[in-house]
Amino acid sequence: MDTHNISVIFGTWEKTFSENVDEYLEAVGAGIVKRTLASNVNLTIVFSEREGKLNLRYVTPLAAIDVPFELGVEFDHVHALDPHIKTRVSENGQAGV
Repeated sequence: MDTHNISVIFGTWEKTFSENVDEYLEAVGAGIVKRTLASNVNLTIVFSEREGKLNLRYVTPLAAIDVPFELGVEFDHVHALDPHIKTRVSENGQAGV
């Protein structure tokens, strides 16, 4: 798999703000407890390549969840707050979208 263009976002990313997170989670059906937790938890996202696939790793004080995926292939994205989201990541010129 050629990940050259998308590799610019490989690394570790820290959540610095939670603007509109509550509204988004309410729209996807998360209850008040989960929305409050999501707005206040420290979140780290590690974007990498593992075993020939791209990988998103969500790390919080409570859990770590790996989400492997391939560019252009739709996948079910399930995370600690339970929303099941169909996701597809593809390259658009120089950027992953």
